[in-house]
Amino acid sequence: MTVIDADVFLEYLIFSKHIDSLKCGEVKEAIEMSKVDVLDKIRAEIEKEIIPRNSCQYDHEAKWQNMGLRMALKVIDEYKAESEEQDAQ
Repeated sequence: MTVIDADVFLEYLIFSKHIDSLKCGEVKEAIEMSKVDVLDKIRAEIEKEIIPRNSCQYDHEAKWQNMGLRMALKVIDEYKAESEEQDAQ
């Protein structure tokens, strides 16, 4: 799932030397440059929350939390694969 990062898009347009006369191709380029894969961002945030097994915090509760987070990662990966398949068609 890809979305446009509005801040990046606007920065590109604002800092363009000829903002009043942008061509369609240049706007398309700005859009491509500002795309963000939301699922990758969510996945990265979830991965930060997984507690390593060698951590002193690792206990029974951490084990269940990690299992839940890993299940969320699996769902994200499956959804991303399905989305990429649909985009390819």
